[in-house]
Amino acid sequence: MTKRYLFIKWIHSDSLEPVEFYYELGNDQWASRGIEVFADGSVAGVSYGLKEAPIPVLEEVNLDPQLQGSEITEEEFEAVWLEGMSC
Repeated sequence: MTKRYLFIKWIHSDSLEPVEFYYELGNDQWASRGIEVFADGSVAGVSYGLKEAPIPVLEEVNLDPQLQGSEITEEEFEAVWLEGMSC
């Protein structure tokens, strides 16, 4: 299975909600790992095997004016993942 890596920025002003999401995705759009980052830089959601729902494709994500999504490299994802694991 080929893995893809996705970054989503959520534009909002609620300090209790994350502003950045990083996902490791399989071909089926299900996230095997995910990271949530808050505006202050704190990391709260370092997760394995996210099973709530598949992550929408980028075209769907970017239809929402509050969201900005892009593909990232495995190296970019791993750097954020390792940083989150050390918190």
